[in-house]
Amino acid sequence: MQKKICFLLLFFCLCITLVKAQFNYNKLSIGLGVLNVNHAVVDYQSDLVKTRLLGSYFLGYNINPFESIDLHYQSGNLSGNLIERFGNVSTNNYREDTIRSFANAYQLLSVNYRFSLGRIIKNDFTPLARIASRISVSSGLGVLFNDVAAVKGERINAQIVTNITTSDEIEAFLPVRISYELKQGDRWRNPMNFFFSYQYLFTATDLLDGFDEGDRKEDTFGLFSVGMRFNVGKKAGFYPNY
Repeated sequence: MQKKICFLLLFFCLCITLVKAQFNYNKLSIGLGVLNVNHAVVDYQSDLVKTRLLGSYFLGYNINPFESIDLHYQSGNLSGNLIERFGNVSTNNYREDTIRSFANAYQLLSVNYRFSLGRIIKNDFTPLARIASRISVSSGLGVLFNDVAAVKGERINAQIVTNITTSDEIEAFLPVRISYELKQGDRWRNPMNFFFSYQYLFTATDLLDGFDEGDRKEDTFGLFSVGMRFNVGKKAGFYPNY
C-alpha cells in the first residue's frame, strides 16, 4: 500500500512539473512580410508622398519562445513631389508646377531584439491576458542604403528649369517596432505565427529625399506589415517563472 501511495505521489509531482515547466520551441525562425506598406516623412507635403508596397524578410534566433534576435532585410521605394502655385491664388487664376520630386529605391538591414509580453504575462485564458501576451516590441540598430534620384526645379521667366541629381548615401537608423502575433498551435507545438506590425525608423540625417533643406532636420519613415513567422530548426525546452 505504501509503495502504491509513493508511486502515485511521484507520478502526481511529475505531472505537475510537466504542466508547469516546459514550453517546447524551435531555435530558429524565418519571417516574411506578405503585405507591407511604407510612408515617408520628408520635406514634402504629406499628401503628396506616396505609399508603396515592398519586400520584408527576417531570420531569427529564438532565445526562448518569447525573445529573439532578428536579422531584418527590407527593400522598397519612397517617392514624393513638392508643388508650387504660380499666379493669383485668390482669384483661382493660377497653375500648379512640380518644382521638386524624388524617388528612393532603398534597402535596409537591421539587427533587432524582440521581446514578447507573454514572457511576463501569463496567458490564463482571460481575454485581457490573452491579448497582452501576444504583443511584442523590438528595437535595435540598422543601416539604410539610399539610392535617390532627385529633381529640383527653378522658375525662370514663368518656366520651370529642372536639375537632376543622384545620391547613394548610407546612414544608420534606430528601428522601433510593435507587433501583435497570432500563434498557431500550443505550448508543445508552435510551427507558425501570423503577425501584424508597425515599425518606425528614427534617423539623424536629411538624406531620404535627396535634399538637405526644408522644414525637417531629419527624414524618417514608417512601415506597416502583415506576415508570417515560421519556426524551424532544433527544438528546445523553456521553463517560465510563472
